[in-house]
Amino acid sequence: MKLDGALAPEDDALVAQIASGDQEALGALYDRYRPRLRRYLWRLLGGDAAAVEDCLQETFITVWRAAATFRGEGRVAAWLFRIADRAASHARRAAASHPADP
Repeated sequence: MKLDGALAPEDDALVAQIASGDQEALGALYDRYRPRLRRYLWRLLGGDAAAVEDCLQETFITVWRAAATFRGEGRVAAWLFRIADRAASHARRAAASHPADP
């Protein structure tokens, strides 16, 4: 895969770089997966744009914090979508426990 004319690192390599504190690697992973994760979260959260953006942010904060725990036994994409799914579940529970005022 090419990125800006250079060979782009594989997802596993990006996660390893993130684990060592590489913010550019986090940006590259974000750029690579944001569109797919956004569509996924959009469906899960019923098109609530604010909730989707919050969950995307929460997903990548979790990636930053948990990259060192990624064991590489599965695909990075599956790991990211599990993290996003948990963020969406949390957002739905929070919305249900704090309904909007009439």
